[in-house]
Amino acid sequence: MTPTSILERALSRDTFSDLHIVDAHCHLGTGHEFYHAQAAIEQMIREADTMGVEKLCIAPEAGIECDYKYGNELMLDSIRRYPGRVYGYLCLNPFYEDEFERMFDTYYPIEQVIGVKIHPGGHRARIDCEGYQKIFHEVEKRGGFVLSHTWGDADAYCNLTLCEEAMRRFPNVRFILAHSGGTVESVKRAVQMVNRYPHIFLDTCGFDVTEHWINELTEQCPFEKILFGSDFPYHDLRYGVTRILFSNLTDSQKAGLLHENFEKLLKGCPKTNA
Repeated sequence: MTPTSILERALSRDTFSDLHIVDAHCHLGTGHEFYHAQAAIEQMIREADTMGVEKLCIAPEAGIECDYKYGNELMLDSIRRYPGRVYGYLCLNPFYEDEFERMFDTYYPIEQVIGVKIHPGGHRARIDCEGYQKIFHEVEKRGGFVLSHTWGDADAYCNLTLCEEAMRRFPNVRFILAHSGGTVESVKRAVQMVNRYPHIFLDTCGFDVTEHWINELTEQCPFEKILFGSDFPYHDLRYGVTRILFSNLTDSQKAGLLHENFEKLLKGCPKTNA
């Protein structure tokens, strides 16, 4: 490919099947805190097809808020209906520690379940609480990785100070800082964390800064530790993909963000009981 071929192909509405795009941060269903578009898995697959996204990695909204058991059932149904297209995160509520082992035993042996998604704000529990520590211990034993919601200093549950304190205790667990910290100052802090800790990664979705930060992230962080995520359907998948396609990155960097970096992460933390 020539240096501008991906941009030229994007302008001609190519869907990039050769890039094997993986969206590492998606949800499913509707939430109670704010409106977003309808989010049945069939609709999400249709949208993914229009944008050339090959794989969606989902954490149903119910799983990170009001009913983690129901959320996991929705996740399992989706990955069974779309093998090879949909991958799932096990969602756990840190207040139900007696259920952890059973949930891991039930879902983790399934190949398309790739890790754990936590949302401290959704469950109103600090990321350094005892329940989350036990979840991280399980991931340490069983493999996979943790995708954690993160946000700015005003977030009492998963601001970057709390995240750093909790995550540094588990150097053998790979963590993705969802939204890269969210706010401008927290994105800067997230960059520092990714450079300081080998086991911490970033994703590209849903933060309160403009598109030029994609280039700044690649200049300031180890490139292979930046992963593509859209927060679909909370955020428009078209925006999530095109902000990479139309960026000033090279074609090789775009391919890395949209697929290759995530595949390297998966290979680096396989589950032990899959």
